[in-house]
Amino acid sequence: MASEADALRRLIQILDTPVGAALRVAAIEGLGIAGGDVARATLIRVLDQPASAEVHAAAARALGRATHR
Repeated sequence: MASEADALRRLIQILDTPVGAALRVAAIEGLGIAGGDVARATLIRVLDQPASAEVHAAAARALGRATHR
């Protein structure tokens, strides 16, 4: 079974590869649920990079969720 750290690394890997918006949004939502410093830093990085409005909106929502974890 994968550890929480392994799952977090995998979500970040998904965001670092050229995948569709739906998969990026799913990974972003996972980071929001996981919370923590690494997840928050990754979500901020997503917001700072060029992306679709859908991806940026998901990252903003997830960052709000992750901040409370």
